Order: sequence, then C-alpha cells, then structure tokens
Amino acid sequence: MPAGTACRPAVGACDVAETCAGTSASCPPDVFVAAGIECRPSLGVCDVAEACSGTSGTCPADAFVAAGTVCRAAAGGCDVAETCTGTSAACPPDTLVTAGSVCRPAVGPCDVEETCTGAGGTCPADAFVAAGTVCRAPAGLCDVVETCTGTSGTCPTDGFLPPGTVCRPAVDLCDAAETCTGASPACPVDVLAAAGTVCRPAAGICDTAETCAGTSTTCPADAFVAAGTVCRTAAGACDVTETCTGASASCPPDAFVAGATVCRPSVGVCDVAETCTGTNGTCPPDAFVAAGTVCRSPVGVCDVAETCTGTGGTCPPDLLAPAGTVCRPSVAPCDAAETCTGTSTTCPPDALAVAGTVCRPPVGPCDAAERCTGITTTCPPDALAPAGTVCRAPAGGCDVAETCTGTSITCPPDALKSAGAVCRAALGPCDVAETCAGTSATCPPDAFQPAATVCRPVAGSCDVAENCTGTTALCPTDTFVAGGTLCRAAAGVCDVAESCTGTSPGCPADGFSQTNTICRPSTGPCDPAEACTGSSGVCPPDALSAADTVCRASAAPCDAAEHCTGTGAACPPDALSRAGTVCRPATGACDVAETCTGAGSACPSDVKVPAGTVCRPSGGVCDVAELCDGTSGSCPFDRVFTSAVQCRAAAGGCDVAEFCTGTGATCPPDNTGDLDGDGVCDAQDNCPATSNADQSDRDGNGVGDACEACTNVAGVFMTNVRVVIGRLNTPPGDDKLLFQGEMVIPFPYSPPLDPVANGVRVLVNDASGTKVVDATIPGGAFDAATGVGWTADGTGTAWRYKNTGATVPPIGGIKRIQLRDISNAVGNRIPGHLKFVVMGRSGSYPMDRSAMPIQATLVLDPPTAASGECGEAVFPGLPQASCSFNSMGSTLRCL
Repeated sequence: MPAGTACRPAVGACDVAETCAGTSASCPPDVFVAAGIECRPSLGVCDVAEACSGTSGTCPADAFVAAGTVCRAAAGGCDVAETCTGTSAACPPDTLVTAGSVCRPAVGPCDVEETCTGAGGTCPADAFVAAGTVCRAPAGLCDVVETCTGTSGTCPTDGFLPPGTVCRPAVDLCDAAETCTGASPACPVDVLAAAGTVCRPAAGICDTAETCAGTSTTCPADAFVAAGTVCRTAAGACDVTETCTGASASCPPDAFVAGATVCRPSVGVCDVAETCTGTNGTCPPDAFVAAGTVCRSPVGVCDVAETCTGTGGTCPPDLLAPAGTVCRPSVAPCDAAETCTGTSTTCPPDALAVAGTVCRPPVGPCDAAERCTGITTTCPPDALAPAGTVCRAPAGGCDVAETCTGTSITCPPDALKSAGAVCRAALGPCDVAETCAGTSATCPPDAFQPAATVCRPVAGSCDVAENCTGTTALCPTDTFVAGGTLCRAAAGVCDVAESCTGTSPGCPADGFSQTNTICRPSTGPCDPAEACTGSSGVCPPDALSAADTVCRASAAPCDAAEHCTGTGAACPPDALSRAGTVCRPATGACDVAETCTGAGSACPSDVKVPAGTVCRPSGGVCDVAELCDGTSGSCPFDRVFTSAVQCRAAAGGCDVAEFCTGTGATCPPDNTGDLDGDGVCDAQDNCPATSNADQSDRDGNGVGDACEACTNVAGVFMTNVRVVIGRLNTPPGDDKLLFQGEMVIPFPYSPPLDPVANGVRVLVNDASGTKVVDATIPGGAFDAATGVGWTADGTGTAWRYKNTGATVPPIGGIKRIQLRDISNAVGNRIPGHLKFVVMGRSGSYPMDRSAMPIQATLVLDPPTAASGECGEAVFPGLPQASCSFNSMGSTLRCL
C-alpha cells in the first residue's frame, strides 16, 4: 500500500493510527500516545484532567478532585471556603458565614468582636469600645479608672493619682493626712502626726503650744504658762513687771508704780529725788538744785563756799582760797603778810619777813638795799653797796659796765670798749659780725651778706636753692618747686606722672592709675574694656568676652538672646527663636503651650484646649469627669456626684443599693445587708455586727443577747445609786466621773465572782443610746512598777482596782474601782448583795441636755454578762426627771 495509508486505526483517545511505510507489506507495530499526554480535559474546578498511561490506547476512567478539596477559597472573614464533593466536576455554589457569627474576636478590653452580616464575605471594619468606657476600675484609693480611647483595643497603661494627692484626710489635729505615692493604687498606712508636732500654737505670751504625743489623733488639752511666770518685764523705773495668771493665755494689762513713789533718789546735795506719776512707766527727767545755791559753807579764813551748778547733782569739789591770798597783813617793814597756802583752810602762823627781804631800797647807784634779818621786824641800818657792785650797765654793744667804790653812793664816770672789739656776733648764715669804733657806745649798724649769696642748697628734685636777701641775717624760708610741676613723667598708659607737691623737696613716690581706670576701651559688645590694676603702669592684655556671654538680650518672647563667640568683638547678628520653641507654657490642663513660629519675635496668641475636652477624667464611679470650657486654662474644680446618685444597684437578698457620698469619687463598700453573715438581714438583725442566727433576746429590749452588755434577765436594778459627771464645760480630757450604788445579783455566783481574774465593764449611755462611757477594765493583779491592777482582801469579798496614770493611760479615764460583797456582813440577810464605787479622772464624757436621762450599767462577767452578773441603773425622765445639770452646765447629777 502506498506510504501513509492507514493500516490500523486508533481504537481510543490514547491510541495512535498506524500507516503503511510503503516499503513493507506489514502494518507497523501498534503504539500508544506517550504517557502524561492529556486525553480528557478538566471540565470544572472539581474535575481532574486524565492523561494517557503510555501502555493503553484507552483514556483512564473520568475522575474528580477528592471530596473536601477547597475549590473556592474564602474571600473574607465572612466567606466560607467551598470544597469539592468528589462526585461532580463543578464547585458547589458560593455561600457566606451565617449572620451574627464572630469574624474578628476582641483582642483587648477596649476592642469589640465583629460579626458577619450574612450579606457579604468581608468582615466589618475593626471597631473599638467607645472612648470613655471604663476598661480598668480603680484598685484602691490612689488608683484611677482607665477608659478606652476609642482608637485602640488596648486599655491604657494603669495609672495612679499624682504623688501628694490626699487619699486619707486627717481626722483630728494630731492625725497626719496620707497622700498617694504616685506608684501604687493603695493609700499608705494610716499614721499619726510625729511626736512634737505643734497641734495648737500658743495664743498669747502666757499660753504654751501643745504638741502631738505621736500616739493619738487628739491634741492634748490646752495648758497655760505657770502662774508667776514673767510675761512683761518692767519697761522703766515706774513700770511693774506683769506675770501670767496660769488661767489665761494673755498677759495682764500693763500697770505702773503708784504716784509719788520715788523712782530716782537724790544722788547728792545738788540733786533732787524724782517720783513716779502713776500714769507712765518712765521716771521723770533728772532735775537738780538751782545754780548758785550754797552746798558747802567755808570752814576757815582760807576756805571758800561752794555753790550748786544747776547741771549736776554733786556739790563741786571743796576748794580753798588760792595760794597767795592775803589772810594776815604785814604790821612792820620786816613783818611778812601771811597768805593762804591753797592746801589748807587755816591761815599760816604769823611770821617775820624772810631773811634777805628788802626793807629799805637804795637811794643811789652805789647805795645798798637793806634786807630783813628774819629775827626782827626792824630794818637794819642804812649801808653803801660793796666795792665792785655794778652801778652802770653797758649802754650799748661798745660800752663797759661801771662798779661802785664802796665809799660813795655815786657811780664812776662812763667808759667805752676799745676799737675793734666785736660788739655784735653774726646771728645767721646771711649775717656778718660788727666791731666797736672806740668812740661810741653804740655798735655799728647790723650788716648782712650780699644778696644772691646761697645760704641753703637744693635738697631734691622738687627743692630750690635759697639766697640771702642782703637785708636780714636769716636764710629765707625753705621753699620748693611750685605744686603741680612735673617731676616724674608717666612710663605707661596705667602710670601717672608725678608732680611736685609744693611742700616737700622730694618727688612723690611713683604711683599708678586707680583700679578700674579704663586703659583700653571696648571695640564691640563682645570686647570688654581693659582697666588698670592699680599696681602696674602697663595696661592688661586685650581680652574678649567669654563664649556664651549674652551680648544682645532677648527683646521679645520669640527673640533669641545673642551670645559672644569668644573669638571676636562683634555680637552675632540678631536672630529669632527657632520654630517650636515654647514661648508661653501651658498654665493648666486646659491651656495649650504656644511656640515660636521662627518668623517673628512675638509669641502667637494664647489659645485654650477646645471646650468639651476632658481635662480631669473620672476618678471613680462617683466622680464627674471635668471638661475644659474653652476660655480658661485651668481645669474646673473637681466635682463628685451627689448622694442622690446610685453607684451600685442592689444585688438581691440582703444587699442594698449604694449611693455616692457626695464627697468622694469611690462608691462606698458594698453592703451586703448581712454584715455578720448569720443569714439575717441587718435591717432585722438584733446584733448586726455579731453572728446570732437564733436572734435570742431574752429581755425583749430589741438588742440580741449575743451583743448586749447586760441581758439582765434576772432583773437586777441598782439601789442607792448615784452618777455624777463634772468639768463638762472645759475641753475634753479632764472630765470627772463618780458612779456608785448597790445591787443584788443571782446567788450563788456562777461563774465565781473574781474581778482580779475577769475584770469589769462600766457603761453609761444617754437617752439616744450613745455610749458616754464604755470601759472594759481587764483583770490582772496590781503591778507596782506600772501602778495598775487589782487587789483583793484575804476573805475574797472586797476588791480594789487602781490606775495611777503614771505609766499606763487610764481606760476611759477610770482610775479607781471598789467592789464589796456584803452578803455575809453583819445585819445583812440578802445573798448576792454588792456595793461598788467607780471613779474616773481625766476622761472625755460628752453629755447633752437634750439626751437625758442616762442609763448606767456595771458588768462583772465582761464583756457581756450572759450569766446575769450585771446590774443597771435607770433614771426616770420628765416630768419627774432625776438627772439635772448645775447652773453653769459643768456638772450632771443623777440620783
């Protein structure tokens, strides 16, 4: 057959037709389509394309994608992936997640889960809890509530109240307010004010400041300075010292010494004593006796009287008549007049003229004067002057003296000095000596050295030589170069030229310009002028201002100050503050800080946070979040909800709804309505704080037996009872209590009566049920070291309690208790008959007239006398009241 003629047709999709080769009678061997060649295409996403095996002409059986194979992937959080069925080539119809199915779970307390709508395959956009929604409640007084931001699923970081925020206010003067630390939600442990802290300052000079004890919140009772303590010293001789009374904080009024009281005694015969006026603390000015008043009379002929000066209190010193004052005149030529000595008041004894006293003067040049002998009042006989006595003194520099001959009263004739005798010696460097002429008694006229003769040479650069004048013997006065004449030139800019003073021969010491004298002026804002040191003539080296020295101050909030570079004298160019520099800081939570623009020196206008912006988030369920008002930079005053706002609903059963207090941000603690957990709601529980499911109330007074101090089922009421409470109108802490009476309790005693072991309890309530006194005195034998405890007599029928208060503060102010069992006393026939006395001192027993009458109880088996060992004192009220206050309201008596 011709080549290409089909000799064996294909018998299947994987078979090929064979054709003749044209060279052989035989048909070529049967062959198949190569393995892997597709023989049936896929008809859908769930159909599989079949491929030839290479060993058979038949296409493999039609197969599908395995059941469960995803044929259409989910197109979103709300789309479902479709899977093949394994029996069909088509993918099942597209389906969506059921409406309400969660497609995106919440990832935090501020995130909300998204759910499918059932109408689309896409999960709704991720949303968050509304801004302001509480996501973390406060865990303590110092914790703040965190709220969602509305932009994130995460709750903001746990924050706390700022440090210093009061979380527990002080309850009294000696209690310290606790403040938050800023790092913990809990309020610090309650502490008291430190011992020594002043809790009541002194209200006057006679008051003392009270300080806290460190063990109580109460300030000690107000005390005053001890009576007699000086509070105002005398301000003068007529003032009196005031002292504190011990009962008042004020110093008594200023008082003065009584009028006419001597305040300045006389200190001398010329002084007068001054007396107080009675209206002023100052002694009148010191006065003296009038001037001229005799203060000391003369006591002798040589004494003089002294008189007051009018300016001093002392009589002038005792003076005598001046020496030489004649006190006895002469009676003869050789009798001497006596004169006062100046050292005695008495005139010296009468005496003769001293030997040698002239009693007859001479009558000629050569007549001798007669002199007293000192032994008689008569003058000796007249006699001549002895030979040689000068009778004519020289009449000039060239005359000689003449002397007596001893035989005549006449002086010999006048004679002259010989020619050439020096009659006038030179008297100075400019004088010459003169000599006699022999013909005249007169020395020639005085002559001098010629003018221009140097008589004093120069002694320094500021001195001049002096020359004789030719008219005087003396060298002219030493003179100097005129003041101001330069004598030493300046050697530098800080050196000064010295000039003559005009009063000294020497040039003044070399001096320098004063300290701070400018020697090199400034050449620019960053070049300081150099000044002389005062110790050198050289100007200090030229220096520039240190780098960062302000050379141009800021002229406006956004104008930057320029600073020197340290390398040049010029100030850098004026520049503005960088953009973003804060020029007006925020003044509060509602203010925005303004920053410079970099384009001007003025700070932008002040703007505030927009109105409605939260400036103080709510600090608790009872706190109101404060919002900015848009006009003020301060956050409004922190407010809390009023007490009418419910902050926690009742949860059922005994639980009650809580309401805000109106004073705090936190909702009050949850009151379940059953504080003691006994299954009885507090409103019906006769012992709300003590568990008593049986609600036993044997005396039927509405107070359960479990919490009543005295059930008094035996009906023990006191007789001869008396209650007195005193010092009620003074500050608490000094009140007094007396509670005494008799009672009969069930006998025999069960348990045995033993205060030493069991102690007692004393109660006083007013008509409103308020406890005025509730003191449980514990048992325990008396301890001499502490001064506290019980004693009993040997018969076990009398007991005494004492607390001296020296070391242990008395409980409720109770300091003494006496209890006696008089059941077996002589004349008594009543078993269980007891007498008692309770005394309190330094207590605080607040009483109110409107809360009368009172009720008093003594419990012998404390704290609650379930055994019946107790008694009550009940006083009637109006109109037959047995309790009354005294007129001052300081004492209450109930009888």
